[in-house]
Amino acid sequence: MARSKMNREREYTSSMEDYLETIKIIQEENKSDGVKIKDISEKMNVKMSSVNNALQTLSKLGLINYKPYKQVTLTSKGNKLAKKLYLKHKLLKDIFYNFFLLEEDIAEKIACDIEHYIPEYIVKKLLIIRKQIIKNPSISYNEIIKIIKNNK
Repeated sequence: MARSKMNREREYTSSMEDYLETIKIIQEENKSDGVKIKDISEKMNVKMSSVNNALQTLSKLGLINYKPYKQVTLTSKGNKLAKKLYLKHKLLKDIFYNFFLLEEDIAEKIACDIEHYIPEYIVKKLLIIRKQIIKNPSISYNEIIKIIKNNK
């Protein structure tokens, strides 16, 4: 049954998700709900016109509140999705950096590349594995498999 979830089409493009995640990150960095379009452009290293086009699309989808020359805010729906994306990104980066011992910039890039394609049920399993390894670094492979099977 879980395998069929992989075939489901994604609701949003990777680019849309990147914009939402970037808005969330800037909000947290600035400790503010409103985000300047210029800040999004700089953070993502894209032209302001590209940002404006993407924000119009996200606004039409009800994910952000956007008006030209005003700060952008996430709607409740957008905030929920952005939070999920950001947490997924942080989890993947943590796994690649701390467990696979990749360099931080490489771990960041890989997390950013694959975060859009990993379904939620796999994220939940990765969270379980991470938690168990942190709790008990000498845990065996078989013990991890048993825990995952018990947490379906």
